[in-house]
Amino acid sequence: ILVSLSAVLTSLPFHDPVFAPLVWIALVPFFLALERLGNRREAAAFGFLWGVIFFGVTLYWVLYVTKVGYVALLGFLGLYGALFAFLSCRSVALLANSGSPHFRNGWLNVISLAALWVLVEYLRSTVPVMKFQWALNGYSKLKAPPIIQIADRTGQYGLSYVVAAV
Repeated sequence: ILVSLSAVLTSLPFHDPVFAPLVWIALVPFFLALERLGNRREAAAFGFLWGVIFFGVTLYWVLYVTKVGYVALLGFLGLYGALFAFLSCRSVALLANSGSPHFRNGWLNVISLAALWVLVEYLRSTVPVMKFQWALNGYSKLKAPPIIQIADRTGQYGLSYVVAAV
């Protein structure tokens, strides 16, 4: 339920700028669901589910163009959600068990998970197989001029980092 809720909340700002404020809380249910999992296989399955629902809602219009292509696209893009969940499950466990008190208080976990989120978005938009640059989290802030000014210095990935960190 948390994964589905998160995927839908994350996709709504791409449909209407009225929902843009949701992006600040949209990933929280997904991260909470991942936090409860210790198994990387389960985390990858939940991440895949998140990716399929997110891209299914965000790119619903592709269904009108090609049904087979829509299903294939969702399967392919769901792998990026699975990749993030798999890596985040492993990295948070490693950081928490590293013995460093900085990772136990959570702030460095937030920083590292946001960086991992941006890394997966970067891979999704630059991998030669597809280079799928649509629906990156930073794009959801298009109608928020005070916030989008960050992109002047950091680019779209800086905006995605801020969104994922918050």
